[in-house]
Amino acid sequence: MRELFLAWRRLALWRGTGLVALVSLGVGCAAVLAVAAVFHHVLVADLPFANGDRLVAVTEVNADGRAMPMAGPNFVDLQARHGGIESLAGYGGDTASVYFDSGTRKLGSYGVTPRFFETLGVVPQGRALTPDLDKAQVAWVSERVWREALGNRATLDGARLTVWDMTLDVVGVIPDELAFPADAQVWFPMGLFGEQRSRTAHNFDAIGRLAAGVTPAQARSDADAIGRVLAKEHAGDIDLASFGIVGLKEDLGARAKPVLWALLFAASLLLAAAAGNVANLALARHLARGHELAVRAALGAARSRLLRGALAEGVCLGLAAAVVGVAAALATLRLFGSMVGAQLPGIADAALQIQTVLPCIALTVLLAIGAYALPMLRGRDDPAASLAEGGARGGPGRASLRLRRGLLAVQIALATVLVAATLLLGRSFAGLLDVDPGFDPSGNVMAEVVLPPEFATERRAQVYERIRESLSTLPDVEAAGLANALPLSGNGANGQFLVEDGKNTTGYAEYRAVSAGYFAAMGMPLREGRDIATTDVAGQPHVAVISRRVARDTFPNGDAIGQRIQYGNMDGDKTAITIVGIVDDVRERGLDRPASATVYVAAAQRGATVREPGFVVRGQGAAAALAQRVVQAVLAVEPAAQASVRPVASLIGDSLALRRFTLQLFAALCGAALALALVGIYSLAAYMVRERQRELAVRLSLGASPASIRRLVLAQGAATQIGGVVAGLVLFAGGARWLSSLVTGIGVHDVSGYLVTAAVLGSCVLLASLVPARRATRVPPMAALRHV
Repeated sequence: MRELFLAWRRLALWRGTGLVALVSLGVGCAAVLAVAAVFHHVLVADLPFANGDRLVAVTEVNADGRAMPMAGPNFVDLQARHGGIESLAGYGGDTASVYFDSGTRKLGSYGVTPRFFETLGVVPQGRALTPDLDKAQVAWVSERVWREALGNRATLDGARLTVWDMTLDVVGVIPDELAFPADAQVWFPMGLFGEQRSRTAHNFDAIGRLAAGVTPAQARSDADAIGRVLAKEHAGDIDLASFGIVGLKEDLGARAKPVLWALLFAASLLLAAAAGNVANLALARHLARGHELAVRAALGAARSRLLRGALAEGVCLGLAAAVVGVAAALATLRLFGSMVGAQLPGIADAALQIQTVLPCIALTVLLAIGAYALPMLRGRDDPAASLAEGGARGGPGRASLRLRRGLLAVQIALATVLVAATLLLGRSFAGLLDVDPGFDPSGNVMAEVVLPPEFATERRAQVYERIRESLSTLPDVEAAGLANALPLSGNGANGQFLVEDGKNTTGYAEYRAVSAGYFAAMGMPLREGRDIATTDVAGQPHVAVISRRVARDTFPNGDAIGQRIQYGNMDGDKTAITIVGIVDDVRERGLDRPASATVYVAAAQRGATVREPGFVVRGQGAAAALAQRVVQAVLAVEPAAQASVRPVASLIGDSLALRRFTLQLFAALCGAALALALVGIYSLAAYMVRERQRELAVRLSLGASPASIRRLVLAQGAATQIGGVVAGLVLFAGGARWLSSLVTGIGVHDVSGYLVTAAVLGSCVLLASLVPARRATRVPPMAALRHV
């Protein structure tokens, strides 16, 4: 304890050096802790469900290898024939307006099959979901909804809600930590949607619980065999080739996994750079204390005693840095929640766990101990020789200088890797912003309109059409329309359609119900044929507009216009639909994914899926003014409605949330590593100027110009700095392919990116070295000689 007390005192005496070392190591520790917390939560931590390792995600797979949601009959057959799946459950839904006596809320609302909670191992508080409730007007809510919307009521008797025109009795409460999917707040029986008979209507997702001892690979093999049998039994009526089965934990983390690996690697580089900075500072301090340590050694202090003192300083610094790191990591995780909480709830829910905190603290302390022990272990100095150098200041020694330069080169190399990665990630992100989404997101806004629950379906459709007409006639409005799901929103169904050509030709596409004016409002150019018109209403021949990809894939002869298709698996209406137009492809599922094949039917003719449409309005003037006029127009048509408006461009922003989050974190890590490298460069340059002060003073007194002195100071560290940059670029080039495999869009051979990285590092290095170089020329030669 005495050694630790004395170590604290020594660190306090060197406040500047100690503070820089503390902040450096604390920042590195915080970066690793924060990223490790997210990594552990998303990819490592057990699911909160009982025996969560036995839960799997189940999909259908077509002949092209594309994963698809489940179709009702295929789900039933898999459930009946697969002995390795103990229970299978389906769920499907979306964010919807849910009406309570206390008001209306937008909540994740899901229809689920009877064994859903059983499969998860969740026991609701209240009534369980059993097969006899498959079509009952009942619902389960999360604890949060029970508290906030139902007033924490002691009993559920009389508790009701309305969602999608269904008034349901609340019969159970689900603990918040067991809510699934992550955004779910309301659950109700899927049977309320009606019986699903089509084998090509992929309308819901599925999870399963494997029997004890069955692995996902074994389950997948058995499911493949069942899929092949079903494909033969129902040839012509099914697009299923096999089933996909993967661990639920793996499936939930699949999207974030590559990004988190890249961030963990980057955070580790920052911690390594911080450790290098601390080692460099410790070595500089050791050299400054050279005379003191030599006196202590000459007076009989054993080398082991001196080493214990250095180790104690390392322990003190490491523990202090760990405290700073934990506090900073907690603040960083809260910042994560505010940045991406809405778009990436899995990341926003991350918290520090003992499994990640203790190893990181131990690593931080070990790095600090190593940094402070390194000067003591680098060699055995002769106390008599050190004292013979004089009292004030001896030379730094070539070995010490080489070590400091080596540590600095490592710091610069690590900073170079992070700068290069950040620049290329930024280019990738900018490239996505330049990708044509298939619509024009400028000059238009979208509106969500919520109508009172007592409005019947027919009245609701009439009000929506009146709102659309009112929006179309607003001053300076060019077009207005609605759709059951907007691009990049993550909503909307897809499935197989049948071409009525006598050849059983089929196609696969996204299904959207849109009104007249929708394409113009979205900025989607019509390429052939005509648009959906206001005359395309119930009682008239059903029409559709298709995307170019549908025309290309399903009608390669260019004869799509006039063809008739049947899409009854989407909305239960088997009325033939005539193709009347072709529009550009739209990237429905993400800017980094191929444009989707999409069929747009007339909402006025096939409104079964238009429960809560999204309105789009294109107009002139500022977006805020246009949004205000939209809200006023909605309320003028229906005063009881609620409307929220935002720019259509926000759809693109939301779809890039994970990419933006990744880039922001890389930029923060890059900035921190660069700052540490600059501190190291400045420290070494200042130290070398101080050690060569007599020589520089002599040069100045003999007539050397200040400019020549500055060049000399800059040149003495140039080799180290250039070597660090080159080494960093080589390291990044070796790992760029790995990074590109984790994050799509990274250019492995982007020469300009390497040149920009070198320019950025070169500028920073020059800036950090220039201050000591200028200072070296501002001290009068006689004053410098007098104090040397």
